[in-house]
Amino acid sequence: MQTLEIVRLELLHFGIGLQPFAYVGLLLGAGLHYSEGLHGRIRGWQTINAVLWVGGIVVSCVQVVGLSNEGIDGRKGTKYPVSDQVIDVAVMAGVYAVVMLLEIVLGFWRALRRAGPGGESLRSRSPPGAMGQEDMVSKYPSGVQ
Repeated sequence: MQTLEIVRLELLHFGIGLQPFAYVGLLLGAGLHYSEGLHGRIRGWQTINAVLWVGGIVVSCVQVVGLSNEGIDGRKGTKYPVSDQVIDVAVMAGVYAVVMLLEIVLGFWRALRRAGPGGESLRSRSPPGAMGQEDMVSKYPSGVQ
């Protein structure tokens, strides 16, 4: 939809401003999601993605409000009426919202997948028969080593 808006604005010889930079955010979010934070090297990558998606929603909503205030019947008879642009931008806001919801659902799914039986994290589980520091302290009296 971003490409459609850029092309249609160019057909009117309108400026496209910073719209091509939306692709940077989309590619960054997709790359972080695909690599799961570059294979665990980036902590909080899901938060970064959430900020990207919320930013896209906010920018699109502000753009819809601004275009609506401009007048929904503006540029009638041109190749890209304001009403069409409002619809395009609203669809982009909806896509950002759906992607955000999917990111949240997948985050919970990953957390549940990593959790072992009984809800404990697989990382915190020790192998069978292994004693943790707490077990050793409570099992032996203080004077025995």
